[in-house]
Amino acid sequence: MVRICVSGGLGHMGRRISRIVKETPGAELSLIIDRQDTPEDPGDFANARITTDNTEVSSVDVVIDFSAPGQAISVLKECAKSGTGVVIGTTGFTSGQKDEITELASATPVLLSPNMSIGVNLIFKLARIITESLPGFDREVVEAHHNRKADAPSGTALRIAEIMAREGEELLKGRTPDSGPRKPSQVGVHAVRGGGIVGEHTAMWIGEDERIELFHRAETRDIFASGAVRAALWLHGRSPGKLYTMEDVLS
Repeated sequence: MVRICVSGGLGHMGRRISRIVKETPGAELSLIIDRQDTPEDPGDFANARITTDNTEVSSVDVVIDFSAPGQAISVLKECAKSGTGVVIGTTGFTSGQKDEITELASATPVLLSPNMSIGVNLIFKLARIITESLPGFDREVVEAHHNRKADAPSGTALRIAEIMAREGEELLKGRTPDSGPRKPSQVGVHAVRGGGIVGEHTAMWIGEDERIELFHRAETRDIFASGAVRAALWLHGRSPGKLYTMEDVLS
């Protein structure tokens, strides 16, 4: 039985993850970490201990983190002390924080993915193949999310754009009147926010006479929660030293 902690466990995603952990054979919901320690409905979390203390991660096998960048780094530092595995689905990290995650992955098993959906991770794979096959095409990414999402563009959109970008090319995050004509060395990344959109991503390769699009729409956040739990079970028992991704889980 893999003992799992959910960091950010009282949020919308945390509650979904906790429910799916309870429904998954071989997984046990042992610990919830959040900024508050009194849930609205204690029944949602079975017999899991609820705490604000990050040091308690030493009592579990794997942590699934869907919190905020600063909290995720704090939890990861504690996990590195005890060798507890960490699945990070939090987004919005700075480049410095990403470097810190990579460094800490040498001390404990870490899986980092901006999107835990199986379908989106297939988009990542296909985006690499299409980009290699269409060297002369312009490339753009458009994403849409609910009006409560804080970071923009989404971590998933940025990851798709990074895959589509070739060495030395830049990611253009939105266009303004000062952006000027499109440069061939740019990959555009654009964000839409509104209503209750769970998550939509469109990757485009645009030529003079034809266009190829890959599109993914999330109908429910459960696809992210299920992927995160699958990743946690996969990460248990892995060795540190490499920053794992969902592509490793799928392969």
